[in-house]
Amino acid sequence: MNSFLDWAASNDYLLMWLLYLLGVVGLLIVAWRLTRSWPRWLSVSLRFLGACLLLVPALVDKDKELYAPALVVGPFEWLSKSPEHAEPAISALIFWTGIALIVIVIAQLASHFLRRQSSTRQSSEPEAGAATE
Repeated sequence: MNSFLDWAASNDYLLMWLLYLLGVVGLLIVAWRLTRSWPRWLSVSLRFLGACLLLVPALVDKDKELYAPALVVGPFEWLSKSPEHAEPAISALIFWTGIALIVIVIAQLASHFLRRQSSTRQSSEPEAGAATE
């Protein structure tokens, strides 16, 4: 047991990230269950945006290269120091949320196009079969 405590004390940064990621996975599972009855485009979009916001890291200590969730670092730096100190975390959140929105729009357009193409293909197949008989 003592060796585990020594290991945990030397790797507290990794343990913090592990616990945070387990919490995020739990939260995303709950979000998945809550949004399963919503329209597909809305539920998938919100799940993806939620994952993006929860998983974006921000640099906390430049000397040690320590990262923490930007959703936590941004407000903490804003309230404890000044808005200038929160800019890196907030800009990372805005940047990655913008990328996520672009990915969502492209995925939704592709899904809509593929569904539309599939439905026109299915509706034209019976007509082609009737014409050959």
